[in-house]
Amino acid sequence: HSITKGEVTSADQISMQDFRKLMDDLKEMGFEAVTTQQVSDFLYTNAKIPQRSVLLIVDDRKYREYFDTAFSRYWKDWGWKVVNAWINADDSIGTLALPDNVALSEEGWVDHQAHGYVHNIPMSDQSTDEYLKGELEGAREKMLANFGKAPIAVIWPGGGFGVRPAQAAQI
Repeated sequence: HSITKGEVTSADQISMQDFRKLMDDLKEMGFEAVTTQQVSDFLYTNAKIPQRSVLLIVDDRKYREYFDTAFSRYWKDWGWKVVNAWINADDSIGTLALPDNVALSEEGWVDHQAHGYVHNIPMSDQSTDEYLKGELEGAREKMLANFGKAPIAVIWPGGGFGVRPAQAAQI
């Protein structure tokens, strides 16, 4: 969930030191970072990807400093791109983080994909059709408006999803 410069205080964090070791270990073991488009092409058309592939995803919106600190060295040294799971809600964090994230997208090394619109209420088989439509279409519309592209992936908020949300996302 996050890389911390300080002490790790929850199970969903990793220290910057351990993160850098993880990244170095991945490279040493022959992994190559792939993009969302490469994963999509692999899943839908069996397109070739490296035998040892990793998709780097940053959970939730982050500011440019986060990407520059944690990921830019891997882009510069190895050409590894990263995905930002972008929450599309209209709120102060999104408003503040958006300009720098648009710039990161235009630079070509940070790809933004949908992480819901409301985000904090996971999409499940029990979700109403209206909620699923709002989460998926709301995210798509905001991605088009903010980044000039439709998302090709949904990074499921909370990691949970169901058959109905997955089917709705494919439409």
